Amino acid sequence: MTSHENYCSKKGFSFPILSDSDRTIAAKFKALKENGKSIQRTVYAFDPEGKIIYAEQGMGNYDDILDIIRG
Repeated sequence: MTSHENYCSKKGFSFPILSDSDRTIAAKFKALKENGKSIQRTVYAFDPEGKIIYAEQGMGNYDDILDIIRG
């Protein structure tokens, strides 16, 4: 998705971000609001093996997230 690629480029991210328009992933990661339709912004980061290394509801702090990703 071009908007996400532009966002990653602007922020200096060298990794992809997920757009979940049908809310399938949001439901699995408990990121839906109580109405079951709206998404509660939630940030997850995974290591190369797929283990969750960061989880935060809300925007999260970019510096904290990048520090964790970088190890």
